[in-house]
Amino acid sequence: MANNFLKNNIKEQILERIKAKKVQMKPKLLFVLKAAFFALTIVLFSALAAFVISFVMFKARATGIWYAPGFGLRGIRLFLVNFPWYLLIFILIVVATLELLAKKFSWVYKRPLVYSIVGILLFVSLIGFAVSQTAMHPQLFKGVIEGRMPIMGPFYGGRIMQAPLGLHIGAISVINEEGFSIEDEKGKVFNVIISPQTFLPKGRETQEGDLIMIMGEEKDSIISAFGIRRIEEDRDSFFPQFNKHRTPIKLPGNTMK
Repeated sequence: MANNFLKNNIKEQILERIKAKKVQMKPKLLFVLKAAFFALTIVLFSALAAFVISFVMFKARATGIWYAPGFGLRGIRLFLVNFPWYLLIFILIVVATLELLAKKFSWVYKRPLVYSIVGILLFVSLIGFAVSQTAMHPQLFKGVIEGRMPIMGPFYGGRIMQAPLGLHIGAISVINEEGFSIEDEKGKVFNVIISPQTFLPKGRETQEGDLIMIMGEEKDSIISAFGIRRIEEDRDSFFPQFNKHRTPIKLPGNTMK
């Protein structure tokens, strides 16, 4: 009874406001345009979130931290320290914005908050993963390296794409009894010292010209290798700046587990 009385009271108040011309009817086109605006904004923000997610995946590979957990607890620590958490925070802000925008639609605000947030996260994550499997980021990265896309330099150039402290990426250039030398993307040469405790990649013999990632401390252009991983399948897509000249060579040391 109380609810019916309240509904009737509200209805009467609305009718009185309409009669008093205090409520103005808005054209239907305005509602359509408003809905279209919010829908377009949601699409743009979703695309932005998906792009950033795919960029994080690309950056993890291109800087080498993607491979670091393969070196055990030490590698996992390096991965966590150097992961671009600021981009993850940005993604969460975009997702929160998407949630506010989506609440403008009845099919969203009628459902529990956690459902819509989880749904948005899953949606943009799936799109981001799908984008990361395409050649978009590798092509943009290659364009920046070749100087064809300077406008994308802030995303794919400079320090943002450099390997973090403790990781070194380069192509094997010279082999010696104590180890070998590598040349990085800038042409700088490092001497790599390996020992029986150094973990080396499984599989075929490592060759001169192979692109490798080394985990270890560097001092005066000398790297004491804790572990070495050969980069093969990602070479063309994530490391186009290195050449592919190869000569067979064996490396002493342990086989990576």
